[in-house]
Amino acid sequence: LTPDDVGHPVDKEHEKRNRARQNVVLELGYFLSALGRKNVAVLHQGNVEIPSDYLGVLYIPLDADGAWAFQLRTEMKSAGLQIDVNLLA
Repeated sequence: LTPDDVGHPVDKEHEKRNRARQNVVLELGYFLSALGRKNVAVLHQGNVEIPSDYLGVLYIPLDADGAWAFQLRTEMKSAGLQIDVNLLA
C-alpha cells in the first residue's frame, strides 16, 4: 500500500487522509479471500490509511534501511516457505 490517492468523507475535506488506490485495496481483498488472512502480509509505505476491514493481517512498513525485507523473509520462513536469502536483495 502506497499513498497514491487522497480520500475523505463527503463534505469533510478537512479529514483528508492518504490512501492506496482503490484497485490495490480490491486486490488485497482478493488475496485475503483466496489465501486467507494468515497467509497475507501487506507492505505499506509512509502515512497511508490502513483499511479497517483488514485488521488482523500482518502489516510491514517499508523503510529506507531495508528492515522490511528482513521482516518479510522472517515471516516467509516461519510460514514454512523455502527461500534462499542469498537470492534476495
